[in-house]
Amino acid sequence: MRWYLALCGLFMLVFSLCALAGPGRIDIADGQTRYAVACSLLEHGDSIVRDNSAWMDVFIGRNGEHYAWYRLPQSLLGIPAILAADATAAPEVRSTPDRREMRRQFFFSLTSPFCGAVLAVCYAVWFRQLGCPVRASMLWAFAGIVCTPSWYYSTSSFDDILGTAGVVLAVTAACLGRDRAPLAGAAVAGLALAWSFNCKEPLGIFVLPVLAAFYRPNSCGIRRSAPLAIVILLLAGGCAAHFAYEWYKFPPGTTNPSEQFTRLYGPIWTANPLPALAGLTVSASAGVFFYCPTMYLAIRGWWACMRSSEWMPLKDSAPLFCKLLALACGVFTLFFCFLTFFKGDPAWGPRYLTPVFAVGWLFVPAAVSRVRDFVFRAVLSLGVIVQLLGLSVDPIRLFFSTPIHFGYYHENPWLGFNPQLSHLMQRPREITECLQMRDSQLEFSPAPLPTAADNLNFSQAIFFAQIIGYSMDPAGREPLHLLTHNQASVQLSMPETYKLIARNYRVFNSLRPWWISQRTLPAQRRPVNHTAALCFFIGLGLVGVLMIRLYRKEPASFAYLAPATPPGSGP
Repeated sequence: MRWYLALCGLFMLVFSLCALAGPGRIDIADGQTRYAVACSLLEHGDSIVRDNSAWMDVFIGRNGEHYAWYRLPQSLLGIPAILAADATAAPEVRSTPDRREMRRQFFFSLTSPFCGAVLAVCYAVWFRQLGCPVRASMLWAFAGIVCTPSWYYSTSSFDDILGTAGVVLAVTAACLGRDRAPLAGAAVAGLALAWSFNCKEPLGIFVLPVLAAFYRPNSCGIRRSAPLAIVILLLAGGCAAHFAYEWYKFPPGTTNPSEQFTRLYGPIWTANPLPALAGLTVSASAGVFFYCPTMYLAIRGWWACMRSSEWMPLKDSAPLFCKLLALACGVFTLFFCFLTFFKGDPAWGPRYLTPVFAVGWLFVPAAVSRVRDFVFRAVLSLGVIVQLLGLSVDPIRLFFSTPIHFGYYHENPWLGFNPQLSHLMQRPREITECLQMRDSQLEFSPAPLPTAADNLNFSQAIFFAQIIGYSMDPAGREPLHLLTHNQASVQLSMPETYKLIARNYRVFNSLRPWWISQRTLPAQRRPVNHTAALCFFIGLGLVGVLMIRLYRKEPASFAYLAPATPPGSGP
């Protein structure tokens, strides 16, 4: 029982930490669209986008209505978040449309901390199965969040952490359930993979290590094939649901979303993956080891597991599991190298590789005996520092202050090697500038509400569109892309105009956590009572720590943190 209490405590601790580190608002236009879908699902029972402020990837589909070219999982998670916001709101908040909307959007932003907490619990279960003592499992699980980009994306309205949590849950369920309850484990793994596929289709490739985990070379017949069949059938069902939903929104004879996206934002695909491969490897804008230093430990641990199955809960299929997991990570990474926007800007580091970083963390404890203590400590510390830098300032700020548009890769995909476009290298300067800002009269953000995604209002969009030489879209749903999707040479010739945008809004001139950035807002413009919310999240985290500490004290050393040999079977 204490093990399950400790898992609950870990969930509460990570959830509260990510909630406190987040911006308390929808921080990206993608999230605004998915929030609009969640509202429609709850209030109207369909996924029509009725909010004109939600413009990103919104196209005309079935019956001439506006639909989002996005997947459904984050919108589904948003429904209980919105219900919780309404259920806990004071009567005066529920009766005021703007205040009710701000509260809903704040709660919607908590869907990512929720998934980050689920990811931490999956880590703890994995490390316990690996043979780590209970509190060591908790420490490794907590470090798996704060030492990797999972921390940042557990605070962002991007949906990458949703698919990441699904992949790690699938792997954990497969390894834990293969011996104890293979059919139940296969059902959980298959559903988690179906969820992940509906977050991002390429995540389906992680079915390979899941199948390897269930593979039992010494068994035969239905005992060997049943779990594999369950996983494949559930994943196939998830794929079918995804394509059926896309067909429902955009049936033949209506808008082709891919063509519309290309018309508005430029090509999706490139035939030359070399800029992406180089950028994801060594550039300061998207380099793997710059934004996730712990990948070094992950690779060392993976190699240790390849050479010796004593580090894995899967004795008879450990080498196959490791090989197929590496293959899945490689194919997943290569897929995004053929995207023109391979980094996923505006983002902190290589956003699309968040699942690769997360599954890599599963192997980090195996590197304890392969790396000197001071190196291990240094890499973990560096990982925390990098993530703290990422959480400090909104990443969109860099593009307005440089200035350059988000789609610079269309004109020159090698610009990622320019240090001016590196969030990591420019972040100390940005933090300094934010701390030096003293003007408390700045408008909070270029959005209709402080909790809505950053945007420019309609009149500003027309003004800048005239300067650049574009005409407004009649539907009025793409105000920001007029500013951000133009030739870099045009934008770099008007630096003062772009820098003015960065200077005139507090969201670009303040540290990112909501309890800092929103402190200048009047009470009626705050999504929640700051004092009450801070007390709640801090108290929730402290209760989580106490629940974890129900286990007796154990020595804290790297020898203690390493998995036992042979691994135990868990509590």
